[in-house]
Amino acid sequence: MKRFALSLLTVAISSATLAPVAFASPNFDQLRRDNLDKGQNQLEQLREENLEKSSKFDQLRRENLDKGQSNLDDIREENLEKASKFDQLRRENLDKDQSNLDEIREENLEKASKFDQLRRENLDKDQSNLDQVRDNALVD
Repeated sequence: MKRFALSLLTVAISSATLAPVAFASPNFDQLRRDNLDKGQNQLEQLREENLEKSSKFDQLRRENLDKGQSNLDDIREENLEKASKFDQLRRENLDKDQSNLDEIREENLEKASKFDQLRRENLDKDQSNLDQVRDNALVD
């Protein structure tokens, strides 16, 4: 009997200590439902905010594409104008180079004829000097 009394005492003590814990424990199903509802509300709110941002982003992208297109057109026109100016300058420089080359060619031809004349004069002087040297050597 003592054993039975001890078992009953143990059961009574255990139930007395565990009963407040059981009643104080939260309702996990209710907490889970509350959290799911909060999460759902937050997800809906985030989805709406992202949709608003997405529409703003689309609008900004369209505006930037429009700006970019007009800027590209302006840049293309400017580059075409610069290219035509560059072609004109290139033609002018080629014409100048051609006339400069012609002038330089003429100057070089004149210098070459003067050089030929001086070379002939020097050859004649050397010949006459050689003749004098030979004559002097023969006289001696």
